[in-house]
Amino acid sequence: MATVSIVAHTGATEVLGAHPNRSTAHANATAHNSSGQTKTAGSSSNTGDYIFFRYFLKFVISLPSGSVITRARIRLTPIAINNIYPGDGDWAVSICRGDWSPYDPINAARRQGAFSLAAATPSEVVWANVSQMVLNTQRLSPNLSLVGYGPNVSVYYILRQSTDIVDLPFNKGRSYGVVLASPAHATAAYRPQLVLEYTEGKVPSQAFLTGL
Repeated sequence: MATVSIVAHTGATEVLGAHPNRSTAHANATAHNSSGQTKTAGSSSNTGDYIFFRYFLKFVISLPSGSVITRARIRLTPIAINNIYPGDGDWAVSICRGDWSPYDPINAARRQGAFSLAAATPSEVVWANVSQMVLNTQRLSPNLSLVGYGPNVSVYYILRQSTDIVDLPFNKGRSYGVVLASPAHATAAYRPQLVLEYTEGKVPSQAFLTGL
């Protein structure tokens, strides 16, 4: 059994929707950000607008041919937590399996497609509740589904906050979100990583290859 940690592709992107009407903000992308050391997954209304932040991650798997992946998890690092009115509950950030490859790389023309896909993508696993998050400390997710995994594929994920996922109305002045390290973070250990456990593929013997 071998283990490998794969840092997310540099095309990781934050897409947000902002509007005074919550439903409009939830459905319509208004900006995106593919640079910088951090990205946000969350919901906010502590300005004049409702804002939903969705964080898109891509991991490129490259293992020896014939390898069999037996376990997959994602490691994330929170850099800051936006939790105005914490008495509202122990909200969470989830990992959603959404194939946003048709919109890769995300740009101004493609961000709406990615944002809409995210809105329709349910949680696969809860990465952490806000009460479990420790700043500048790595945290591994529960096990992820291995459907679609292979030794040489790209896998796509979206990080969303629980208020966003259930499209739950919330009052103005609230903010529930976490600022997470991006693949460009200055501290390499903080960068998002896909942690795989796998059995290595066997190289056929020379006799098998030649038919002797």
